[in-house]
Amino acid sequence: MAEFLSAELIAVVVLAGVALVAQERIGRAAGVGMIVLLIAIPLVRVLWLVVRWWSRGDRRFALVGGFVLFVVAVGFFLSH
Repeated sequence: MAEFLSAELIAVVVLAGVALVAQERIGRAAGVGMIVLLIAIPLVRVLWLVVRWWSRGDRRFALVGGFVLFVVAVGFFLSH
């Protein structure tokens, strides 16, 4: 997980730099990509923890993590 988070941090920094320097269309796409990554990174971490907790037999923590992901998904679908 540490390597994943380091790669994501580098990707966010690169996208932020491109968003600041690039022209309209490319800069806007880089900014949107950066925001998507900033939203997705914590959700991927929670999903990873849910799978890990479930496989280790800690069902209560896995269910709480699944509920957190469920709340985010419902919020996303209600916003559209």
